[in-house]
Amino acid sequence: MLKWQLTFDKVGAQRVPDFLFEEEDFLPLLQSTPVTSCLQKGAQDAQSLLLLVRALLSSYADYQRRRLESFAARDSRLKFEVETLLDRSGSSSNAQVMTNGNRVTFVVRAGDGLESVFPSMSGSQSSAADLQRLQQEVKLKVSWSLSASGASSAVPALQLILPPILVELLGKVELPAWPPHGMCTLEYLPEVRSALQRRCQQAAAALSLRRGFFQSLAAAGLGEPLEYDATTCCTASYEQHNEEGRWLLSVDLTSTFPQQKPRVTIQGGGSGESKTMTQPGETAFLGSQLCSWRNATVLA
Repeated sequence: MLKWQLTFDKVGAQRVPDFLFEEEDFLPLLQSTPVTSCLQKGAQDAQSLLLLVRALLSSYADYQRRRLESFAARDSRLKFEVETLLDRSGSSSNAQVMTNGNRVTFVVRAGDGLESVFPSMSGSQSSAADLQRLQQEVKLKVSWSLSASGASSAVPALQLILPPILVELLGKVELPAWPPHGMCTLEYLPEVRSALQRRCQQAAAALSLRRGFFQSLAAAGLGEPLEYDATTCCTASYEQHNEEGRWLLSVDLTSTFPQQKPRVTIQGGGSGESKTMTQPGETAFLGSQLCSWRNATVLA
C-alpha cells in the first residue's frame, strides 16, 4: 500500500502542500516535467491539487518501472517474472508490482475460475457485478527479497489477499508450498486457485448446513427471527412468549457446525433470568421448553 504524507500550511492554505515520500531517491521535481508544471500553478483549488497528485502518481509509476528494470537486469528469475506477468509498459490488468528497498513484490489476481462457488457463498441476492468485484479482490502477493548482488531468494514470501466477506466465511486458507526446485508465479497460480476453490466449496457446504439449521428452527415453530446474520448464517435471535412473560432466544453456530453444537442463550421471562446452554443435554432441555411454550419440536 502506497502511503504519502501531505502537510499544509495553516497560514497559507492556498500554497502547495509539502509531500513526504518513503523512498529517499524518489525526486519528482527533478524527474517529472508535469509535476513541475503543476507546482507552478499552485494549489488554488481541489482540482489543482488533484492534478498535482495525478502527476505525482504518474511520476512514481515511472520511478518504480526504472527500479524494476534495474533489478531484472541483475537477476534472471526476476526478469522472467517481469516478462511473464507484465507487458512492455511494465503494467498489467491482472498484476501489479512494487519495489521497496531490497524487495520486489508482485500482486496478481487469483480469483479467476471461482465464479461457480461464489454465488452459493454470497447469497442469491448478489448481482453479477458484485460477484465479479468479489472475484477481482482475491489476489496473491508474491514477494522476492534480493541479496546485495541482486540475486532473488529461492522461495518468495506468499500472502493470499481476500476481501473481508471471504475472510469471514473461509477463515484461514492454507497456500500450497512453493517447490524448492523453482517455479514461476504463473505456474504457481493454478495451484493456488485449486486450493482456494476447494476451500470455497467446503465453506459453501458448511454455510448450507447452517442455513438449513435455521430454516428448520423456523419450520419447527420459532418463526422468523428478529435478527439474523444472513451473510455467515451463524447467529439468529427469536422472541418467544408464554404465560410467564417474553423471552429472547439467541442461537449461535460456529464454522465447525454440526461437529460443534449450537450455543443457545435464553433471556427474559418473569424473573428476567439468563441462561446459556452449549451441552447436548442442555439443548435437549431447550427443545422440551420450546415444546411447552409453542407446542413445537426444535432440532438443536
